[in-house]
Amino acid sequence: MSSALAIILTAGVLTGADVPAPDGKVAQEQVIPPGSRWVDTEGEVWEFGKGGQLQTTGADGKKDAPSRYVLNTTTNPPQIDIITIDGTGLGIYRLKGDRLEICWACPGTERPTKFVPNTDEDGAPVTETLTRAK
Repeated sequence: MSSALAIILTAGVLTGADVPAPDGKVAQEQVIPPGSRWVDTEGEVWEFGKGGQLQTTGADGKKDAPSRYVLNTTTNPPQIDIITIDGTGLGIYRLKGDRLEICWACPGTERPTKFVPNTDEDGAPVTETLTRAK
């Protein structure tokens, strides 16, 4: 698991929900489907549950502390907040078919405005590429 993800997902549960578009509808093609499972390049599984629940499980099968997520599909790119008791990781995402990319910043730093390659720089945004689990 990446160190930024470990920081974001270390603990906590807060509330969250999808943010409606101005006309009251969520852009369905950009909603991460509740109940969907995704796998990153390191074998970590991300489970986006109903009601904004997020559970990640490492490639070793060990579950991280549960967290929550909130989507805002009214922006371009859509935004995702990953919420724990340690803070909120602000991010953006793009969903296309069976591919989901999330670029987020550690709690306390600004939301990225574009997808950036990963660096080893402390506090730099992290981009995860996930594929839908079959």
